[in-house]
Amino acid sequence: MSKGRKCPKCGSRNFSVIEVWRGMTIEFMRGQEEGILSSDGEPYKLEGCCFNCGYLWTLRGFFQMYGDAREVIFGTGEGKQ
Repeated sequence: MSKGRKCPKCGSRNFSVIEVWRGMTIEFMRGQEEGILSSDGEPYKLEGCCFNCGYLWTLRGFFQMYGDAREVIFGTGEGKQ
């Protein structure tokens, strides 16, 4: 049974995962609240952001939240209904 990853700074398991993409551009125009996606990109890394201490780090071994990434990162049974 996997307990998942934890913050390397404080050891907390309470963190979010950010999927970082390369080559994606969002254009913002004057007077518009939201940006317009102007080109697609590709995912290239995952970052963890700790809710406890605010530390930001790169999660090694995955570049996108698919397949078994969620279970390995958050722990066994996470995300299953």
